[in-house]
Amino acid sequence: MPPVKCSRSIRHTGTSPVAAIIPNFIFIEESSIVAIRPPKPSSDGFTLVELLVVVIITSIIMGLAIPSLMALNKPLRDGTLQFKSQLSLIRSKAISTNQAYRLRPKYPTTAQYPAATAQNSTLITPHSFIVEYAANCQVSTYGDPLPGGNVGWQSAPDLDLDLPAAAGVAPLPVTQVNGTAVTSATFTMVPANGASPISVPADPYLNWSICYDNRGVAFAPVSLTLKDFQGNNQAVSVQINVGVVGSPDIRTYDRTGAVIPADSQGNPVF
Repeated sequence: MPPVKCSRSIRHTGTSPVAAIIPNFIFIEESSIVAIRPPKPSSDGFTLVELLVVVIITSIIMGLAIPSLMALNKPLRDGTLQFKSQLSLIRSKAISTNQAYRLRPKYPTTAQYPAATAQNSTLITPHSFIVEYAANCQVSTYGDPLPGGNVGWQSAPDLDLDLPAAAGVAPLPVTQVNGTAVTSATFTMVPANGASPISVPADPYLNWSICYDNRGVAFAPVSLTLKDFQGNNQAVSVQINVGVVGSPDIRTYDRTGAVIPADSQGNPVF
């Protein structure tokens, strides 16, 4: 039994009935009793087993997180999926509005695209596209009235597309339209100040468009190549073949130019 410390006591004498029976009896207040206990052992620090458990859990978390973080840095994959999704969107838009919609490069030359920084490297890639609509895919003018009361191509800025900065249209292999390499050196461009459209010199591989009519049928098959200008992943380029009907065919290529086989579900591997 630990010792008991009495901090205050009261001596009762005289008229107290208890004192009459037990003279000079000392009453000890209950609140004044303090038990003295031995000090607890120190619990500072970790045991070896606890440290090993923490190291193992941290290793498991890092093993799961690192592949996920690496998968985030795949501009070619992200750009390809965005491009394919945008084509599906404008095709649906063409059907629902009973008009023709087309997607084409925003600028006629690579040098006009804004420079972007990706992994400490300054890249200038043709990665921006604009979407326009008109009565049909054969329209060749912009905004001006045409015979029959139709108007030329009108911009649809809410459907414009910007790919990741490190991915863009590759100059080689040259983009093909209807199975023929694009060779035209002119590009029709609408100035930002609202002036009349003008024809300017263009890089041949940027002088193309993908147009869907009001039935959702492509006006002409187009084959183009997107490239990962960083080149840090397995796939460094992807060929997108847009047929007259159906979804675009996508093929990925490695650094040697060999086709990367699709996965078990038929999806391209990046």
